[in-house]
Amino acid sequence: IEYSPIGAELSRVNFSEAGIDGNNVICGDALDPELLSKYKSKFDLVYSAGLIEHFADPHQIIAAHIELAAEDGLIVITIPNLRGIYSPLLRIVNPALLVIHNLELMKIDKFRAAMDHSSVELLFAEYCGFVDFDVIHAPGTLIANVVLAMTTRLNAVLNLFATRFFGGRRMETS
Repeated sequence: IEYSPIGAELSRVNFSEAGIDGNNVICGDALDPELLSKYKSKFDLVYSAGLIEHFADPHQIIAAHIELAAEDGLIVITIPNLRGIYSPLLRIVNPALLVIHNLELMKIDKFRAAMDHSSVELLFAEYCGFVDFDVIHAPGTLIANVVLAMTTRLNAVLNLFATRFFGGRRMETS
């Protein structure tokens, strides 16, 4: 389910290029009661990445995930963690990006609490991944370009370090 018509069309193209029927992409609002009713308990897998952290109160959008999932379906929800090292960098290069995210939800205890629903079993809720400065997006200002160039180089060094010293495994970090 993609809210944006442009995003839905791009997803259809991506699906088609991957050999998946592009008609599987639904253009609509995942909170629309009519859409929720039409697709209630329909999906074996409900997956979202970078969605629920845009809601001040994520409970309604999480409930929509649950409603769309089949009885034995799996729900996978991922969000970025823009706290920690990313916050000061974003305050410099793109403070508007921080404003549109629920940073409190990025605290693991708050995330787990948001996932606490009596109708589902929580299987996993942890920080996953290593430092990745690709989450920093910024307008093309001079300072943003300098900071992004530095973080891109730092990211390459950190990934090399993780590969050499951890046998290709990445260190999990918040």
